Order: sequence, then C-alpha cells, then structure tokens
Amino acid sequence: AFLLLIAPLVYPVDLVSWAGVAFVVACYAGLGAGAYLGARLGGLAAAESIRPDGAPPRMLLDLAILISIAGIVLRVVDRVFVRGAALNLLSDLSAIRASLDAQASIYAVIGSPLYVWGLLCLPIAMTMRPGSVGSARWLLIAAMFSYPALEGLVAGSRSVAMMSVLLLLVWYQAWRSGGKGLLSLLALGAVVAVVGAVLLVFMQELFVARTFQLTSHASLQDIYALAGFARYASPQPWVSAVIAAAIDPDPIERLFLGFVHMLQYLTHSIFAYFENYEAFSGNIGWGEHHLWLATKIWSTLTGRQAQAYNPFNEGMLEGIWGTGFRHLLYDFGWMAPIVCVAVGWTLARLHAACVRRPGRWLPLYSWAGIALFLMPMEQIILSGFGSYSLLATLAYAAAHVIFLGR
Repeated sequence: AFLLLIAPLVYPVDLVSWAGVAFVVACYAGLGAGAYLGARLGGLAAAESIRPDGAPPRMLLDLAILISIAGIVLRVVDRVFVRGAALNLLSDLSAIRASLDAQASIYAVIGSPLYVWGLLCLPIAMTMRPGSVGSARWLLIAAMFSYPALEGLVAGSRSVAMMSVLLLLVWYQAWRSGGKGLLSLLALGAVVAVVGAVLLVFMQELFVARTFQLTSHASLQDIYALAGFARYASPQPWVSAVIAAAIDPDPIERLFLGFVHMLQYLTHSIFAYFENYEAFSGNIGWGEHHLWLATKIWSTLTGRQAQAYNPFNEGMLEGIWGTGFRHLLYDFGWMAPIVCVAVGWTLARLHAACVRRPGRWLPLYSWAGIALFLMPMEQIILSGFGSYSLLATLAYAAAHVIFLGR
C-alpha cells in the first residue's frame, strides 16, 4: 500500500472487482485463522520470539560450502556446455533465454537443489564465533551468495536478484539483533545499501536492453509506457517527460529511472491479478500447479513429457506477475482459503520450532516469511529458485539433526 501511495504511476483501478477482493481477504483470513490455531494448540505464547541457540560446528559450514560449489559447477556445465547459453551479458539476451527454456539436463536437475546452499552459508557463518570462519571462507561465501543473482541477471531475470537482496536484509536484521557493535552494523548496513543501489540501476539497464532486443519499441519513453507491465502501472505525464529528456542519463537520472522501473515491477501485479481473476476458466489444478517441480524432475529422469496442469490454458496471463493469489485461485479455486488455514497452521508450528531450535529451522522460516511477504507481488515458491531454495533449507535442517542431534 505504501508503494502504491508514493509511486508516480497511473493504475487502472477500473479492473478492481469486489469478487477478486473477497478472494484475497478470504485467503488472508484463512492464513490468520490457521496461524492462530497452530499457536493456541501448540501452547505458543504471543510474546515468544526467536533467539540464537549457539554456533553450529564448522564442519556443517564446510559441508554447505562443498555442496554449493558442486551445485554451481553442475549449473555452469548445464548452462554453458549443455545448453550453449552465451554469457555475453546484455548482447543477446533473447538467445540466452531461449536456450534456458529448453528441456533441463540431468546436470541441472542435480545441481539446482545444491547451488542454492550458497545462500545458507551466510547465516551459518554469521552465527559462528568471531574469527572462526576466516577471510578466505568469507570471500567464498560472498561469491556463492552472489552467484544465483548473477546467473539470473545474465539470463535477463531480475526476480532472483530481488529475492537475494531480501534474504540479505533478513539476515542483516538477524545479525543486528545479535548484539553486534555499532561500527559492524553500520558497515554491513552500508554494504546492503550500496548493493541495493547498484542492483537498482543494473536491473533497469537490463530491463531496457532486454526490451529493446525483444520488442520493436523505438525509444526509452516507449519502453516505460508500452512494455509489458506498463499496462497496469504507466508513468505519470511528468515522469514521461523526464524519461523523454533522458537521452544520455547521468547517475542521478539512472537512479530515478531505476526507481520508477522498480515501482512498476513491484506494483503492477496487484491490478494484473484482477484481470487474471476475471479471465479464469474455472478449471482448477487440484494442487498440481504447485507441484510443478516434482513433475519436472519426473519428466527429466524418465525422458517422458508429463501432462501437468497448465494454468495459462485456463486464462492466466503470461509474461507478467499477478500476485501469489492468482496461483491459489487457479490451483484450488474457492477452496484456497481452506488451504491457507493449513498453511497458516504450518507456519505457526514452524515458528514454534524456531523458538526451540533457531539454528535448525530459521533458514526455512526465513524463506517462508519472504514468500508470504511477496504474496501481493508473486508466489516465489513456484519459481525454480524459490522451490530449490525451500528444498535446500529442508535438507539443511536434516543435516543439522545429523550433526547436532535432535
């Protein structure tokens, strides 16, 4: 709501329908009811919060590093050697995207759940004793944490970079609450701010380069006014005038253009959702849409093309976000609020588990929280990156049991 208020954009409010609003309210009510039941039945007091429970053994960190390196190597083999995706950034994004849309190889199937372990190395290292990690490991951890975002940006995707920044902010908040010194907090906060600003500009440049390659838009103003999500979040007249005057943007103009683009990127889905709602054929997926990863793995391992539920054949719009609620609608229909009760109950029990053993369950809890936070934009667990990250957090929890016991 805050972004909608500050955004210098024009939104098609005529798309809003009471039925679409009622569906969202019912889903949120289901989540709240499930969380309340999960907390009450589990005896979890409202004031209970998550606290650090001691440093994990260094062997667990080294294991996560080795798993991540193995996954990154397999992903590079799949991307570069199997699919032939050129890494000439911003020069031929259409060819790169086409190569990545092809059938996944066995290298990708094995490597994808592994390379996201690089994201888990950061919180593991942050909870260890000062000086026990070492400079070399910190550099390696930083590289592994950055790899998913860089790979996504090379392929012309911005969502992975956005989720990586959100995860970095989550762990920054966790570290800040751990009693670190003021200078350390300021230094890390400055790093987060710089990374965010650089990504803001780079994602805007990527958006412009990709749109010029894939469409016939002739100018920068056309891109912001006509491309994709601009139908649901178009610039106000004064913003269009600034864009039109930015022939050779200076750094301040680039930041402004990046800010406008990011607001379009983050807010258009709310109004796209209502169009998705009205276009829905009524044929639901009965949960099959949310199980796309299992279908994909089965298809790759057996060499057979599985007949999965395709929401795009039932009215879902392609190429744009439409909030996570459209996926619930197409997969479960008006049974979605009941599904949300179960999800809310599970999240409450996960919170209780975090209170008892945060070192084990906090990575999974963090991803679940980010997925819930991003529901008004999109359902990230349905992306490859989001699904593989959730699998990695579950595998990490299992490894934590092996190393530290129940």
